[in-house]
Amino acid sequence: MPDDVDTCPMCGEDLTFLRQLLKSVYEEEPKLGEEKPPPPISEDKLDPSQVEPIEPTMKSDEPRVILNSEPLDLGADYRVDVSIPPGFGMEEPPDESLGSTIWDHALRGGFWRRFMAFGFDQILLLLLMAIFVVSGFIAAQVGSGPKGMSFLKQARVIIPLILPIAAVLWIAYFTFFHVAWGQTVGKMIYRVRTVQKNGQPLTYPQALLRTLCYLVSALPLFLGFFWAGFTSSKRSWHDLISGTIVVREQ
Repeated sequence: MPDDVDTCPMCGEDLTFLRQLLKSVYEEEPKLGEEKPPPPISEDKLDPSQVEPIEPTMKSDEPRVILNSEPLDLGADYRVDVSIPPGFGMEEPPDESLGSTIWDHALRGGFWRRFMAFGFDQILLLLLMAIFVVSGFIAAQVGSGPKGMSFLKQARVIIPLILPIAAVLWIAYFTFFHVAWGQTVGKMIYRVRTVQKNGQPLTYPQALLRTLCYLVSALPLFLGFFWAGFTSSKRSWHDLISGTIVVREQ
């Protein structure tokens, strides 16, 4: 019988239910193990509240440094003519090959900003060492008994003990802070950060090497420190040796 017949011409039986049953049987069923795809939803029926927003792929723990994306009139060394490479945005994760290029374009920390941060760190370390020195003199005075001990004798005992402690504290301070946060307390205040040339955080061997190389920068009348003020890369000798750069933070 034709498919459009609703009634049997022989017996007069209603064929509507049978037609619906046959239609459901002959529909294309999904293969075993596959789920039937949902029907397409038109754009006019799409509920905006059910659409999941696309989260940016930027890492939250990445330092927010200032990039040379716009001409910044901060002097001859800071004049910028480059821009962020195309395609580097929040929609797509940046290509790893562009990492070093992006950090090459980061605005560097200048000499005076680094000088003020380093000076603040030295004052902080001196205050910590003053606590040790005062505690040492008090302990020497108490331990000398009722007769006491002259100031010079106390100094001869305390200074040889304090100097190794000061060296260890000084090395541990700069090494730990550069690895843990990429910046010391002084650099946090003046918004500069020390990173590798590709933008990665410093490792403990690299941070230790950079800290020990402060001595190399200081030996020739601190010429290694002043080197950052006379070069366009703004890198001191200890930066060049350890492969690090100091960048400005937002």
